[in-house]
Amino acid sequence: MKIALITAAWKRPQLFEFFCWYWSEIAKQLNPDVQLTIYCAVSEKQSEAIASKYSVRTIFVQNDPLHKKWNAVVKLAQPDRPDYCLFMGSDDFANGTLIREYARRMALPNAAG
Repeated sequence: MKIALITAAWKRPQLFEFFCWYWSEIAKQLNPDVQLTIYCAVSEKQSEAIASKYSVRTIFVQNDPLHKKWNAVVKLAQPDRPDYCLFMGSDDFANGTLIREYARRMALPNAAG
């Protein structure tokens, strides 16, 4: 199952670096059962560099208006045809067990997709 983790970053580089590191580690733990790819809309070169360090796919978009940033990152993920998108703030965290449970439930015959 392919899951796109969609986020947007703005400022707070130390927290964003922890976010990128954390989710890249979760993605490694989930593989090969769940292919978790992280996509991020960034507005500063520093965030872009941090994301690159952790193989987070990025698109550079101004932060105002914010909805354009979210739309741009969704469009970035679309060509990879994820089965599901998980929207998280760049300061949100969950664990691999939760993501595996989401994937298990999404794979059920009556799951919306």
